[in-house]
Amino acid sequence: MMKHRLLAFLSVLAFCLYPVLQAGGAGTEIIELSCGKVEYLEYRCTLPDGRLVLTGGTRRAEYGGDAAWIMCLNTDRTVSWEYISRKDGFTSAEEATVLEDGTLAVIMEDYPKKRAAVFFTPDGKKAGKALNLKKKRGVIYAVTPSFIMTYDSAGTEPEDYRCLTFLYNWKGKETARFDGLIMRGGYGFLSAGGDECVAYGHDTIFNSHAMIQKLDESMDRVLWETLLDWQLPGSDTARLECAVKTGDGGYISWLREGRPGENEWSSYDWKYLLVKFDAEGHLLWVKGKEEYGQNAGQLFLYNGKVGILCEDSSRIDADRYICWLDEDGKILEKTEIRLNPGDFTVLRDYLEPDDPEEKRTTIVDQQTFIPMDDGLWTMATCWAANDLGEEGFSTIYDSQEIVFFRIPDCSAVQVSSFSPPDP
Repeated sequence: MMKHRLLAFLSVLAFCLYPVLQAGGAGTEIIELSCGKVEYLEYRCTLPDGRLVLTGGTRRAEYGGDAAWIMCLNTDRTVSWEYISRKDGFTSAEEATVLEDGTLAVIMEDYPKKRAAVFFTPDGKKAGKALNLKKKRGVIYAVTPSFIMTYDSAGTEPEDYRCLTFLYNWKGKETARFDGLIMRGGYGFLSAGGDECVAYGHDTIFNSHAMIQKLDESMDRVLWETLLDWQLPGSDTARLECAVKTGDGGYISWLREGRPGENEWSSYDWKYLLVKFDAEGHLLWVKGKEEYGQNAGQLFLYNGKVGILCEDSSRIDADRYICWLDEDGKILEKTEIRLNPGDFTVLRDYLEPDDPEEKRTTIVDQQTFIPMDDGLWTMATCWAANDLGEEGFSTIYDSQEIVFFRIPDCSAVQVSSFSPPDP
């Protein structure tokens, strides 16, 4: 994003001056939840007592094929309770939230045959009758203590990109609908933050502008909305990605802008900028991605600081670190994450191929950062794969592991006196 190579060089040099926090010992602390099984789990919510709720599905033979799977973890990451669908016919557990009365509501599906909200006590017992959602229109996008949000296409033609968004309460009654995909009059995502309805994305499919908006609790009215001008020369499309709410009530997000490619091999050139909005949606600043690292990616919030996951690749043993920022976008510190494929109980047995002509690689994916009482942890899915070169890779499913790994302590992060150069 920066126009001058000198400024980019200064940013890289500045990175080298920051102390790096490393994982202790030979490798990072790893907790394995599932090993060698074709299963999936995702973090969904935290119970009031700090326990974590994970949902997904399993294909273990003892359950007769695909089955919905809920796992509740204690604060020390041991299993508090599990629910695996054996008799009710659900093949996957999806979105989950804690309702105002403390009940856990989980969306369960056997697509396209059935879909319902199933309710549990905090200790994993069924709580009341399930809410049948099969006839509710749209794909479920999110759930909050107040509503179930779905979206659907507004037309039937392939080139009709219009969408509708629907809200239902926990009795199954439709409470709102509006034009747009999650955003009113746009296409986007809902920012994390409880029942606060802040959405970010873009206004149109083609020649779009980045947009952020806040709706009232009923989502009937736009409280504020910001549509950004293109920031870079030659841009003709833009959108916001991965917005997080900061401690001062504002929002930090990646701004992705594109312009037509300069040769036939590149239809579009994409650039990223980091942007900050205040609590009313006013744009406060724009910074170049190069200030934070060429491989800067996922944004998240922890302990009042904004984290950016930076990684050279998705390989388990790739160079990987977190760049910590304050709410003004200034770099505070870097935390290095070291993962060793040899530390995984099952995956490590697949590091060497039987055929000497084959080449193996290892992958870490679906990284979710979860604050807990004893620090910051990451939930991820890891596996080995045959490296096919330009054709990509082929997954070795028996090697898959769902794990938690600890991020080295970053509680001592202090504001650096260095101020990154403006783009």
